[in-house]
Amino acid sequence: ALWSVCVRAWDDPLCVAWAEGRGLRLPENAWAVVGPPTDGVPLWTSKGGWLPDFGSRLIFPCYDGTGMPTGARIRNVTGGSIKEQALAGYSATGLVMIGARLAEEWRRDEQASRPCVLVEGGPDRLAAGFAWPETHVIGMMNGSWGRGCTWLRQARLHPSTVFIFQEDPP
Repeated sequence: ALWSVCVRAWDDPLCVAWAEGRGLRLPENAWAVVGPPTDGVPLWTSKGGWLPDFGSRLIFPCYDGTGMPTGARIRNVTGGSIKEQALAGYSATGLVMIGARLAEEWRRDEQASRPCVLVEGGPDRLAAGFAWPETHVIGMMNGSWGRGCTWLRQARLHPSTVFIFQEDPP
C-alpha cells in the first residue's frame, strides 16, 4: 500500500530541491510520497493529517542485518518543525540505512565487499556515500544501537570498518 503512493525520490521536485539545497544526491532506494491519502498507508498524524501535506515525504528504508528493509524513516523536505521521524508502524529502532549493493550482499549472507563507514544521520550518510563511493556507507540514527539492534549482530561488516560520529553538544 505504501509503495502505491510513492515514486523514486529523484523523480519528486520537492525531494530533489531538498537534496540539491544541501549539496546531496538522492540514492536509488529513497522514495517520495506523492500520491493522495489511501487507507492502509501509515502516513497519518495522530490528528488525522496526511504527513506529505506537511512536507514529510522523503522515505529512507531501514535495513536489518539480513539486508531486508523492515523499517523506515521519513524526512521533512519543506522545513517543518520535525525534520525526521520513524514511519508509524515501521519502527527503525535497531536498523540502519544502507545502499542497495550492501543490502544484496547481506541478503546473500556475504561479508561486505568494501570497507564500511558507519555515519550518524541521514543527510550525513548521503554526503558520505557520494564522497566515498569505494566504501559501503551505513547510516545510523537514534536507536540504531538500541534494544533490538539486529544489524550489528547479523551483519557481516568488512574488516576495515570505521565509525564517524557527530559531535553533538552535551
